[in-house]
Amino acid sequence: MAEALGRTITKARLEHHLEGIKITENTEALTHQQFADDTMLLGSANSMEAMTFKSILNQYASASGQQVNHGKSEIFFFNTNYRIETEISRILEFLVGKLPCKYLGFNLDKGKDKKDLWKNITEKVKRKLDSWKNKWLSSAGRLTLIKSCLSAIPIY
Repeated sequence: MAEALGRTITKARLEHHLEGIKITENTEALTHQQFADDTMLLGSANSMEAMTFKSILNQYASASGQQVNHGKSEIFFFNTNYRIETEISRILEFLVGKLPCKYLGFNLDKGKDKKDLWKNITEKVKRKLDSWKNKWLSSAGRLTLIKSCLSAIPIY
């Protein structure tokens, strides 16, 4: 069902009902990111876009029997007028979130140095690798252990 949700959002963008956001000038606009049962909606800060997302979420809920958990759902704004923030938050029924926060175990923060953003992850991996077992591993064994730890993070 999550695949159907993603396709519906993509269709709305292709039909120009959603703008999404552009990361760089020469790329397609992003409207959503999905990971397992988590969906991150990305869009322009306007009421029409919010109503389109709300309509898509309502269609999804009707078709799947699943509901948006409004207690866990947040919306983040960047350089947006407070009146528009309030209107969009009301339409989507999401709380306005504040940075820094965590998403899927990653610290999210506006304007932070990339080194600081990855610090938490690198510390977790380092703690795993500092166990007594890795002291007896060859270089190839350590590399395999590192790859294993790193590849498990997104899966977790």
